[in-house]
Amino acid sequence: MKLEIELSLAQQINESAENLVSLLQTAPENPTDVSEAFRPNHPQLTARLIDPEIPRGPLQFTIGTSGAEADRFFPDLTPPVGFFDEGHVSFINLCQRIQQIDALNPYVSLTYVVEIVFEWIKLRHLKSTDKPLVDYLLLRCIRSITRQEIWLPIVGIDVEHEIDIGKVVIKKLRQPTWQEWMTEWIVRRPAEVANAKKFLTNINADQVIVTSQFVTAEPIRAVETALTWTQSALEILSYFAPSNFNPAMPIICAVSGNEFVERPRHMIIRDGVLVSAGVTTVNLRYRHPWTIKATTLDKMKGKGFDTLVRLINEKEENLTEFQMDILRAISIFSKGSRAQNLTDKLLYAVLALESILLKDQSESLQKHIGERMAFLIGQTLEARRDIISSYKVAYGLRSGAVHHGRLVTDEETLGIFLPNTWHTLNKLITEADRFLTKQDMIAFVDDIKFIPFKDSAAS
Repeated sequence: MKLEIELSLAQQINESAENLVSLLQTAPENPTDVSEAFRPNHPQLTARLIDPEIPRGPLQFTIGTSGAEADRFFPDLTPPVGFFDEGHVSFINLCQRIQQIDALNPYVSLTYVVEIVFEWIKLRHLKSTDKPLVDYLLLRCIRSITRQEIWLPIVGIDVEHEIDIGKVVIKKLRQPTWQEWMTEWIVRRPAEVANAKKFLTNINADQVIVTSQFVTAEPIRAVETALTWTQSALEILSYFAPSNFNPAMPIICAVSGNEFVERPRHMIIRDGVLVSAGVTTVNLRYRHPWTIKATTLDKMKGKGFDTLVRLINEKEENLTEFQMDILRAISIFSKGSRAQNLTDKLLYAVLALESILLKDQSESLQKHIGERMAFLIGQTLEARRDIISSYKVAYGLRSGAVHHGRLVTDEETLGIFLPNTWHTLNKLITEADRFLTKQDMIAFVDDIKFIPFKDSAAS
């Protein structure tokens, strides 16, 4: 692929890079808190058949109290040199500026840019290259950026058939595929086989659900992009989860490693002797995944699934403000489906409604949200009154949680309020192409109050 950076911008970057070389300092004789393997957002590889795309030469870091890199230097040079204090700040700022360039941002991660720029700094310091930074970086990018398929193991769901969510396909990966891959590893990289088997064991490789997506980028950025796409796909799935109608039923539905399952470790001591050590699994729900059958998917498609898939795969500049607000509300509400307690479920639901049904922060949550829910989904006068009443009770629980730290335990109230919230959002999904802004939608809903009931119910 061809990458280009506008000439004047490239010149500015090259000048800044040359100035950085002059800021190199000699490392302290006894550096503290040295972390030799730190990479800010670099996937930690358990095993691999291919060599990494970033430099592997001697490199040392100091990690600051914030957890971020505070300095970096080359320990193999005489004397060791690197960036410290303000020099390090300038170095990271330049790398961030480069990574945010439109021509590069979709294809390279910040970690990749940091490593390649630092590699160039060393070569420039040693007078081993006369290439300007931009030329050097673009050449390295062209070598590293490829189209690759990224698979992310998913926990908490099972699927009968592949589910196509645009850029992301959710599918089942079976044991014969793993066995074929292991044969390849034994031939090409036998020393890595044990690590690969350990990874597969950790994700229960007998049968794994994965998201599959093709990404054109260097490997680190490809994983970052795949995680973003997968998160959007899982938010849509979670919106249709049965836990949105049954508050006592949380689901997991997450990338393996991101799931929330409490597994506190324990030790039992008797007479000064350790007699037992193990793990307590607090919630066994994760052992019973949400199964999405073909019939389940058909029902989802009848309730706005295809509309949401279309919206998340559309370029942001092509979405209306109202459509973006819908996706934001769905994202918030979906977090509640994975919440492990009623308090969080309630707060996510109220926040989702607030984000889509309030004109601005000056409006009253208690009055306007309940009324607008009622006029959106209530088909009879009695139903509308019940919806408003349910919201008021839920709002009281929300106020107790937010302002007084009270835990929500009223499962019965949430058993009514959460489905009402879901149906409200679902009604808005069906209207995704009707309004340009949520203000347009809210004005329409508010006007329904002045329409005779038999006509407003038909709206």
